[in-house]
Parts: sequence; C-alpha cells; structure tokens
Amino acid sequence: MLSCKVHLGDVMWRLKKVPEHSARIIEQVVETDAKGFLRDIIAITPPSMGKADKQSQKRGEMAIIHELLGQKGSGNFRTGGVFVVLDDDIMAKATQKEEYVRLFASKDGKVYGCDTRFYRPNATVDEMFDYHQSKRQKNRKVSTAGGRTRDIGRWKYIDQMVVSTTAWKRYLKFILARVGMLAGGFNAAAKQLGISPPAWIKRHGTNRGAVSIKRSRGHFSITISNRVKYGNRNDLPRRMKFVLASDKRKKRIVHRIKAEIRAVLKKQKLTARN
Repeated sequence: MLSCKVHLGDVMWRLKKVPEHSARIIEQVVETDAKGFLRDIIAITPPSMGKADKQSQKRGEMAIIHELLGQKGSGNFRTGGVFVVLDDDIMAKATQKEEYVRLFASKDGKVYGCDTRFYRPNATVDEMFDYHQSKRQKNRKVSTAGGRTRDIGRWKYIDQMVVSTTAWKRYLKFILARVGMLAGGFNAAAKQLGISPPAWIKRHGTNRGAVSIKRSRGHFSITISNRVKYGNRNDLPRRMKFVLASDKRKKRIVHRIKAEIRAVLKKQKLTARN
C-alpha cells in the first residue's frame, strides 16, 4: 500500500487555537486531499497525459489500433502488429492446403499466404483476444517479433493471425471499449467522493477498485484501491507515488488547513461581537 506523510510545520500550532474544531478540519482536509489525488492520478493514468479528455481517449484507441495492425505495408495488408485484415472477398477466394493457405497474388507476381494455423477468417472475439494477449511480454507490452512476412522464393508467408474484415470489426469494437479501464479502477473512490470522471472512464463501473473511509476517535483515513491488472503492471504505482509526493499536493493540504482555521476564527469573532 502506498502512503505519503505531509509535514504540516507551523500549521499544527494554528490548529491548537481551535481545538474543538481540529478533528473536523482534519477530516475535511483529508477528504479534499483524496479528491485532489483522484483528479491528479486520473489525469496522468494512460492514455491520459495530463488531462483525461476526448483527445486522450482517441490517443488510447489509436495506440491499440497501431499495436494490433502495426505499420502499413505494400499490397492489401499491414506488416508488423498482431493481425492482418483482409477483405471478405479476398478471404473467400483463398485456397486452403494441408499446411498453408494461398491468400492472393499481387501484381508483381508475389504470392501471399500463411500457415494453416494462422488462417482464421471467422475468428471469434474470444479467440482474437486470447491471441492478442498471448503476444504480451512480462512488461505487458505487446510483442510484434516475427510479425512480418517470410520470403521463400516468390512466396511471402504472413506470420500473424489472418482475419476477415467482418471479424476485425467485431474485435475492434470490443477492444476499443476497454480504453479507460485502468483509470476506471478509481471509479469506486470517485463515486464515493463526488468526483465525476469522463464517460469513457466511468463506463467501466466501480467493481475494479474500492474505497474505505474509517473514522474513530482521533483518527480519520481514506484508503483508495485500484485493482485493475490491465496495462503496464509496474507503471501505475510509479504514477501514484509521483502524485502523492508532489509539492502541489502538499501545498494544497496546508492551504486548506489554513483556510479552515481562518474561517473558524472569523466566525468566532463575529459571534463574540454579537
């Protein structure tokens, strides 16, 4: 569990001026800090890079598409990536043998084909997802090693899963809907504390995280958990540490405490006058 201490310095003696309000003030400050933490961490959780907006959503979607399809190559397919997508009519004309499938011939005489195991024109979403995830390395990034063509004479063998446009569209709809899932792990806390993430993050619901608010005599704490295993497993803790240790956060805490104390003292003066 990550935590961070904030040294309040001279603010503590200010709290002693209003002992009957100190517990309430600390509770309000901790809650305000938790809200600020949520806004800050959601704003830098991938694909967001400082602001969780539509542009960040689009950036996440494009990153997935590039991951899956790689870079555009010559002919009617893409090199690199995880999948090769061919028009349904091209797939319908493919000739399947025992060990390989002849897909099509290009104008320059090259014959494109793939091993039978890679030929999956009607692949289901589950099958494509399993294949996609099988390409993930220990750092959770997708490997495209070997995701190019093997040239054997006039033949070019494709080493990715070959799917039809129809199958690809089904999978694309499914996988793009996962954008924002990592930040969605903060939805439970956001809902409890009155923070409203953008719709593409909120759509992932509250079951991928948790929040615990505990009050006892002389103690108040808010514990926020993100249980998403999707994404780079080591990156989110680093980002959370960055937010917790930021000067912005520390200044926000001290500023809020001083503001609450001033408000109490001002109210006391007005009451005394009346």
